[in-house]
Amino acid sequence: WPHQLRPASELELPAAGESGLDDRELSIARQLVEAMAEEWNPDKYKDSFTDKVMALVQEKVKLGRIETVVSPEVEAGTAGAEVIDLTDLLRRSLQRKISDRKGKPSGAENGRTADKAR
Repeated sequence: WPHQLRPASELELPAAGESGLDDRELSIARQLVEAMAEEWNPDKYKDSFTDKVMALVQEKVKLGRIETVVSPEVEAGTAGAEVIDLTDLLRRSLQRKISDRKGKPSGAENGRTADKAR
């Protein structure tokens, strides 16, 4: 939606030569973009979901069906839910498997094929 767009200057994009694409791939990409490009006006698109939600909110306000929402107070010294870093767990699991395999013969080395080892 228009209010969610950021200017290109805020984006962290690679420099033209750092894309990893060869000249042929870049040429095809340019042709595709040029063939599909047209003037775009983001203001002609509406966020109908937000509009519907706000209409419902206004209707409730008009009918007086509003409630005060109170956030629960957090006691001092209490912690929230434990946050688990899944990336770190995966990394440690993979490192364990690699270190377990070091020093052990592979399936092919002890006479088993990959299919039999499974």
